[in-house]
Amino acid sequence: NEQFDLAMTKRVCEVDYVRDGRMEKGGRYEANSGKVRIHFVDKEEKTIPERRDVYSVKANTRPKQTENSAMSDRLISIIKEEMMGYIEDPKTKEKRPVRYSDIAILTRKAGSLIAGQAAALADAGIPITTASSVNICEYTEVKSLMDILSLIDNAEQDVALCSALLSAMGGLTADDLADIRLAYPGRFRSACKKYAREKEDALAKKLRAFYDYFERIRIESCVMTAGEVLSKILTDTKMEAGLLSRKSGVACLKRIRRFIEEANTFDGYCVHDFLDHLRNLDYRIDYSENGGEDSVKILTMHSSKGLEYPIVILPNLNQAFRGGTVPDVYAEEKYGLAPRSFDTHRLLQAPNLLRQLHETKAARDSIADELNLYYVALTRAERTLHLLFNEKPPVPDVKYAKSFAEMTDFAVWEKYFDLAPDAELAKLPRQALVSRVDDAAVADILSAYAWEYTHTGYENLPVKSSPTQLLSDGKYLPKQHFIGYGKADDEDEIEAAEEGEEAAQRDLSVVEGTAYHAFLEHFDFAQLLDVQGNPVKADVLEALVEEKLKSLQGIVQTQHLSKEKLVEILSNPVFYGLQSAKLYKEQQFLVSLPVKDTYAHKEGVDPVLAQKEDGEEMLFQGAIDLLAVGDEVRIIDYKYSKRGANALKSHYQAQLDLYKLAVAKVMKIDAKTIRCSIINIRKGFQVDMD
Repeated sequence: NEQFDLAMTKRVCEVDYVRDGRMEKGGRYEANSGKVRIHFVDKEEKTIPERRDVYSVKANTRPKQTENSAMSDRLISIIKEEMMGYIEDPKTKEKRPVRYSDIAILTRKAGSLIAGQAAALADAGIPITTASSVNICEYTEVKSLMDILSLIDNAEQDVALCSALLSAMGGLTADDLADIRLAYPGRFRSACKKYAREKEDALAKKLRAFYDYFERIRIESCVMTAGEVLSKILTDTKMEAGLLSRKSGVACLKRIRRFIEEANTFDGYCVHDFLDHLRNLDYRIDYSENGGEDSVKILTMHSSKGLEYPIVILPNLNQAFRGGTVPDVYAEEKYGLAPRSFDTHRLLQAPNLLRQLHETKAARDSIADELNLYYVALTRAERTLHLLFNEKPPVPDVKYAKSFAEMTDFAVWEKYFDLAPDAELAKLPRQALVSRVDDAAVADILSAYAWEYTHTGYENLPVKSSPTQLLSDGKYLPKQHFIGYGKADDEDEIEAAEEGEEAAQRDLSVVEGTAYHAFLEHFDFAQLLDVQGNPVKADVLEALVEEKLKSLQGIVQTQHLSKEKLVEILSNPVFYGLQSAKLYKEQQFLVSLPVKDTYAHKEGVDPVLAQKEDGEEMLFQGAIDLLAVGDEVRIIDYKYSKRGANALKSHYQAQLDLYKLAVAKVMKIDAKTIRCSIINIRKGFQVDMD
């Protein structure tokens, strides 16, 4: 009453609360038998969490609420504290323990903020029922399954591996993970495999059992849908039984069933496609939470009208409610229609008196509506009321309030302030144990804190690179001028004309180089030999080229191709040893190579860094114009260049060496056995590399 005596006035909302609206005591409860507590919770900044999988611009530019904010922590502590108390029945005067169903959390509106807090309550084992849908992807048990699916899709992930190991699928604890890290530095996934392979203790046996099952389920996932994989994991690992043993296990299992139901849409996704589907959904799957009869109710203030609960909690009272879109046309009974006005000469929107009247009335009506809503919320509690604020705002005019906090007269509530940083439960006394210092344990701790990054010197090198980047990075070598051709992910280049050449001529060079490259991609090199295995005659070769040019019209810009030049190119010896080999044209690759190999050729790189043998690797991406695999392996690279043979050899030796390393890694052969050649398609000659 004291609060609304000051807030609800004729000036603010045309209601005189003192005269017409005061509540009178009903006599159902004894005087002073209830309580009100005011809490101030530190305000948190919104953070953008790092992704656990492949980097996505879309995902990384979308702010998300922290999973377990200070407001969520305070809600949990309030509920746990209330659950230790008793309620007296007003009729029988008998006391009984507080039940979850006695507690209601009222919010101004449903949204992502309260959904995140609902997830935090569920993670704390508190059964909840929500009037609006929540996002099950915010819940721990679903996140764990998402990480397991992500690990099945891509096993080279440390975070997803940790999550799987800590789940029922792995059965490990945080202390187990710490033991693995202490035993083996470096990548955690490598440390786990080494521990399983080299140790014989109980932890190693758990790891081996995990990897045996993981490899089996990963193979089965190739022929099973994501829903089938999830159901099998729940059964095989007894995860389902473990969840049911928890206080809120039934609710957890319902959320998991909703997650599996999503995986089974459209006749079932495979694991990879289901993960893509989740990304497209922005990791949001709506679900109406129902924790049963004995659960904390989370509902909006508006939907709580006519209801009462022994214990009511009002969080987020500093959350702003003013703002929103402004309608193009206001419509109101008193002032009629008020469209926007425009200054046609200056092409600007112009204010008008009628819209200002509408805006003033809309603001006044909005304050009246919010005051009524606040009144409803504050009068739902039968016994206990908790009000949660982030901060105490300056005392403004209620007429211009932007949140419930700015409607609150804190002088009225001062006697109820709870200024403790956390409403912690009383802890049982613990016995202190004193023993001699364990020198081995001290050494392990000091070793862990003194750990240094194994790959010092690599911090600023890229995770992924390509021939163009490695050879044109001005930090190491003079920058060369390349113009890409073909598809956007094609790493081959066409060298532009000499410095100073006109832009139009450079563009023409690109078009011509692209056309020659496309012709060679479509040409069948088996036609270069006759039935006896001898090179075809010159007139036959000309006929073959002419026939191919006709077939490529409309596909390739054949007007930029010279028949004589093509005959000259195809006359190079390298094309006559391909007939018995398996050919890969425009063969793209993505391979992990040691950093020391990819950067060793660069000038200016730290010589110590270049020769390190510590196993640090980087992703190397490129495309080989022509890869021939037969009695020997040959790499044939096309260049459209004005350079001579020696200049080409000198300039591109490093690039071809990198190609050899990539092919050798993929094919598991010695790089020294691979031969490389360059065909200068501008001048028509062949260069064999070292």
